[in-house]
Amino acid sequence: MKKIMKTFAILFIIALLMTGVSIVGTESTTVSAATKVKLNKKKATLTVGKTLTLKLKGTKKKVKWSSSKKKVATVSAKGKVKAKKKGKTTIIAKVGKKKYKCKITVKNKRVKPVAPAITETQIYNNKVLLKNHILLKGFFNDKGNKVISMTIPVANDTTVYKVGIIYELDMDRFGFVCISEKENIQTGINLYMNMTNMSVPVEYAEVDNAAKTGFKATASLFPSTYSRDKSKIVFNLSDTTSYSNKQSACNLGLMNAVVLWNTLLDRELGLSIEEIGFTAFYQ
Repeated sequence: MKKIMKTFAILFIIALLMTGVSIVGTESTTVSAATKVKLNKKKATLTVGKTLTLKLKGTKKKVKWSSSKKKVATVSAKGKVKAKKKGKTTIIAKVGKKKYKCKITVKNKRVKPVAPAITETQIYNNKVLLKNHILLKGFFNDKGNKVISMTIPVANDTTVYKVGIIYELDMDRFGFVCISEKENIQTGINLYMNMTNMSVPVEYAEVDNAAKTGFKATASLFPSTYSRDKSKIVFNLSDTTSYSNKQSACNLGLMNAVVLWNTLLDRELGLSIEEIGFTAFYQ
């Protein structure tokens, strides 16, 4: 009986081996799908002069790039597209016999409209508007002239600015005033402008109350050519020690003052400093 069972066991094992059945379990095999080859973009819009880099994903084979309309857009050997002129083209990436396409639309650059130049007549009319506003809404100063003013805090700055515009009736002119205080330093700037857009005098004064020192400076400028970023006015200094530092302080103070006068004009009348004669200030 034992001999028969042993013979049966051997035959059973042989049968299992022949049928490929595992007595410890079945082995599973995972087959990954092939990576799909594709462009990173199928379509794009560019303005003339702009560039875009296309990439063919899913392959390491050499890619041959071409453009159907080179006058509209070109493409480099590395897939960098450059827009040349308005129109439409197709960028082709070729690998072997397979082609992959991206449609490119090129548009012209958007041209920022140029604001019409402010005329002398408009400047004069705006000054008349400012004069009438001051006479109607302003308060009297100690010299009997009407004034509009405001205190302006500046972000991230401990300086306190007080600005005003005076209309001097007997002189028929405006006096622009800017006073600043920071710790022990006080500065004052006066600019006098008449109804025409001619050269205007400027006065600057600075006092250090702690050091008990100070200086004065005078200059003149043409409002129509004075630029915030380009103009440097040469001031006549009462004290020429540290000459370059004082010139810089005067010019920076004047530039800040014009910006603040612009804020006051905008608040009171919706006007800008350009509309009363400083036509080049923000250019």
